[in-house]
Amino acid sequence: MQRSTFLHNSSRQSRTTLIIAIVAFVAQLAFAQSESVLYNFGGSSDGSQPYGGVIADSAGNLYGTTSAGGTANCGTVFELSPSGGGWTKTTLHSFSRFDGCAPMQGLVMDSSGNLYGTTRYGGSKTNGSGVVFELQRAAGQWNEITLHKFIFDGIRQFDGAAPNSTLTFDAKGNLYGTTEFGGKGKCLNINDLADSTFLPPKSIPPQGCGMVFELSPNSDGTWAEAVLHDFAGKYDGGLPLSGVVIDSQGNLYGTASNGGLLWTPNCNSFYDLGCGVVYSLSRGGDGTWTETVLHKFRGVFDGANPLGGLTFDGAGNLYGTTASYFYNSTVFELSRTSGGSWSERTIYDLHGSGPWDGVTLDSAGNLYAMTYSGGTNGWGIVLQLTPTPKGWSETVLHDFASAPSDGAQPGYGSLLLNNGVLYGTTIYGGTYNSGTVFAVTP
Repeated sequence: MQRSTFLHNSSRQSRTTLIIAIVAFVAQLAFAQSESVLYNFGGSSDGSQPYGGVIADSAGNLYGTTSAGGTANCGTVFELSPSGGGWTKTTLHSFSRFDGCAPMQGLVMDSSGNLYGTTRYGGSKTNGSGVVFELQRAAGQWNEITLHKFIFDGIRQFDGAAPNSTLTFDAKGNLYGTTEFGGKGKCLNINDLADSTFLPPKSIPPQGCGMVFELSPNSDGTWAEAVLHDFAGKYDGGLPLSGVVIDSQGNLYGTASNGGLLWTPNCNSFYDLGCGVVYSLSRGGDGTWTETVLHKFRGVFDGANPLGGLTFDGAGNLYGTTASYFYNSTVFELSRTSGGSWSERTIYDLHGSGPWDGVTLDSAGNLYAMTYSGGTNGWGIVLQLTPTPKGWSETVLHDFASAPSDGAQPGYGSLLLNNGVLYGTTIYGGTYNSGTVFAVTP
């Protein structure tokens, strides 16, 4: 009797297991079908490796950058326009090195439809420390204007170097951004320190810890740069890779990928000691800016190396990601306490290779992010985090396959949520392995 019951239960469990497997398989198909590649970059003059994400105008056209390719292999600015059920790609500008090289982030658009961005290198015929540029639409064509050329040598010139960030407008039309290196801090390039066991090579001058800058428009059409903060590395963070967000009082908030002086082994930090910070900048009555470190990451305890930017919710909480190579990467929340300080908590552990970008928030409170590796195929995923009474629930919306029909390794840019569809870019994959623009419907 017990035996027949056991067989009956086993049979029922088998049927249940089969049903669950079928449901899971159908769910996987649904996820796979929710993603579509809008454009495959062809490399060479067409552009390749679109690290930054995309933005959209009111007509649904998408705009972004490629970090390589174009006429001088210094990257491009492109437009994708919906056309006949597909998308038509137009190269708006190819960088020549003198006007910038290697845009690593996406674009912002002003009320007139002009585009603004940064390039990591360029600004001179031989090299340069990067530029801030504008593309103006006029008479059916686009004209590129260099708003600022960064100059840094670590000896006499201490402007910023390597602006990797997206730009942010304030209500007055000023632009804000960051540079990964440069400034007056004494950090060195991590690559220069790889074999030096934390000691600065004497033959290499400091490359700076990075800075936050402001560009303000002048009446004659030029722009004036002001350095708002030079990162010091050990104490207040260093090497910021993302831009800033602005609150209603005009305060700036951002992340620095290294520094903070909470040294932990294996948090991808060398000379500048620390796993990264979240910071704010506030303007005083005399016009100067004061930095406050809101949180110092501790590696194994709460993640390390925040590469992406921050996102506000309606209640004033901040959300972001960490992307440590050695610890589990995380999605975190910072909330203001009654005493005016900020409290950080990890809301989700991604259990693997993490995001280069921040998170995107929808009106229902769901968060969306991408990881540059991991997933079934190892080429990254698009994920959704949904708040529940017991915490946050993860749903994998797409698992990149790195096939001719799919992309691989999402880049620095956050996902764009536009009319219920998520848009993003991958650095590799696609027909020519030069990257893609994709869409995912949650």
